[in-house]
Amino acid sequence: MCANPSQSAADAAAAAAAAQVPITGVCVCYVTVPTDEVADMLSGLLVENGLAACVNQIPGVTSTYIWEGKVNILPNAGMYL
Repeated sequence: MCANPSQSAADAAAAAAAAQVPITGVCVCYVTVPTDEVADMLSGLLVENGLAACVNQIPGVTSTYIWEGKVNILPNAGMYL
């Protein structure tokens, strides 16, 4: 399930929980979110709704990427789901 870019993190997590994605195997995902607070909220929602058995949060991640033709370097929080 992909998040809608205009959707808040809470709405995206709620939509994923509502979809009741079936767990058929083991999958590890790495994602970045804008702040530690978003990581806290998303981690809680994923675990509470049974969509992740465990979430490891990694503070102090720096992401470098191109957006609209410009290189951006921004602080993030990383998450292993």
